[in-house]
Amino acid sequence: MDFPTDMKTLVAIYRDILDEMRDPVYLCDGEARILFMNKAAEKVDGIHRDAVYGRPFDEVYTVDKSVSPFMQALKSGKEVRLPRYSYWIRGREVVQSCVAKPVLANGAVIGAFSVQHDLTEMREIVEDNISL
Repeated sequence: MDFPTDMKTLVAIYRDILDEMRDPVYLCDGEARILFMNKAAEKVDGIHRDAVYGRPFDEVYTVDKSVSPFMQALKSGKEVRLPRYSYWIRGREVVQSCVAKPVLANGAVIGAFSVQHDLTEMREIVEDNISL
């Protein structure tokens, strides 16, 4: 059997691949509205992707726009790497390392995506051991 080449099937395959990743993956459009988050992102954030689809990033997450990897990548059109980045969701701080990149079409920035690695649990373990 040949690998499918139709766009609908390829998008479904890519979505399945992203959902199998252990690290959170997010995609937003040029206005920073959330278009996709994988299952790892749902787990870390404690929210289902359907609840955030199409909503502005800063409406869902409490984050300083000046340090938001999405906003930096959208504004600069360049890759942003943050070894430590935190945001708040549902009253809980989430700490991650992050790489965000712009999505380009014909040289124009039309969105951004990020791949993050959750450091929250590691931070909590360190804090617990320091207090001993």
